[in-house]
Amino acid sequence: MQTMKITEIRNMCVSILMRRGVGLADAEIIVDDYIDAELRGKRSHGLVAFSVALGGLEKRSRYEIQIDKGCYLFIDGKGDIGHIVARDAINYCIQKAREHGVGLAGIKNILRFSMPGPIAKIAADHDMIGIVIEYGGKAFMTAYGGAEAVISTNPLGVAIPTADTTSILIDMATSEKALGFVTLASKLGQIIPDTWGIDKSGNLTTKPEDVVAVVPFGGYKGYSIALALEVLSGPLVGVPVGLQGNLQNRGALLCVIDPSIFGVRVEDFKRNVSQLIREVKNSRRLEGVSEIFIPGEQGERRKIKILERGYLEIEDPLMAELIKLNERD
Repeated sequence: MQTMKITEIRNMCVSILMRRGVGLADAEIIVDDYIDAELRGKRSHGLVAFSVALGGLEKRSRYEIQIDKGCYLFIDGKGDIGHIVARDAINYCIQKAREHGVGLAGIKNILRFSMPGPIAKIAADHDMIGIVIEYGGKAFMTAYGGAEAVISTNPLGVAIPTADTTSILIDMATSEKALGFVTLASKLGQIIPDTWGIDKSGNLTTKPEDVVAVVPFGGYKGYSIALALEVLSGPLVGVPVGLQGNLQNRGALLCVIDPSIFGVRVEDFKRNVSQLIREVKNSRRLEGVSEIFIPGEQGERRKIKILERGYLEIEDPLMAELIKLNERD
């Protein structure tokens, strides 16, 4: 295990991207997403996944807004970086929600943008509700009862403003565990629970290197949600999915809702949400449970704590990978 200042890691990763043709402003946005994931404990989408950001850069083009009508717009990413396109799209949606009460954006043909939750949180930071669905790009997950990969993990992000300092922040894949955690365990030589994924024979396995597909969370319920999200972030925006999925052609659906759309004052909405949160957190706990958390709360606390100390702890294999990326021309 090694330690490294957050600023040093950030500068190194920004440099890696810039040497591959990414401009400074875009590189900083991309790197901040991966570091934010690391800080929040979403390590599946943290530094272990940074190398994924380098894929497809040589084919990058600039996205284009093809439809812009009323409360909605449609973006052809043209192979652009998802981190950048998704941020611009959520801001377009915020503008439209201010005017129409709701803003909707469909996106096709983009590279990945790490996690949908932080994109949705941009809306919450403007006192709006953000909902972001990202097509995972490839069949990584089984159907309920299936023995091979046929759909993707299709992460969902939802952010809701409150009267307190912290928003409700949901960021989740529809698999039992995000595929990135399997990748992380493999790189670190660790075993995994036998509930995460199956091997080529269709059997659940504890060996991350043998995983050929992850399984949906919550049995048939998680599978049903995954299937719906795949349709909303794929066929709806003209992106091939299922066995025709392509990591270089991902889709997304973003929605921003103004809480006052139905006549409720924004401050009343936020106060009512905070009241609900207090009731949830103060509800009776099971034996051995010290605290009930709201989605995103633990990650926010972890982020604050690590930022205060100023450095990250990075396993030797991950540090070696970053150094190797940094040494390449």
